[in-house]
Amino acid sequence: MSGTPAVERVDTAVSTLPADAPEADGALGRDSTMPALGTGRAQTYRVA
Repeated sequence: MSGTPAVERVDTAVSTLPADAPEADGALGRDSTMPALGTGRAQTYRVA
């Protein structure tokens, strides 16, 4: 293997998780959190 491996695949997942109580950081108020997960595959090596 030489050079930079080509990206073969990228998978993503997003979920909405409700908060127990409304949250605020001084500018925005929200009642949920939205985490995002991404994984990629380059040739036969998995990177996360």
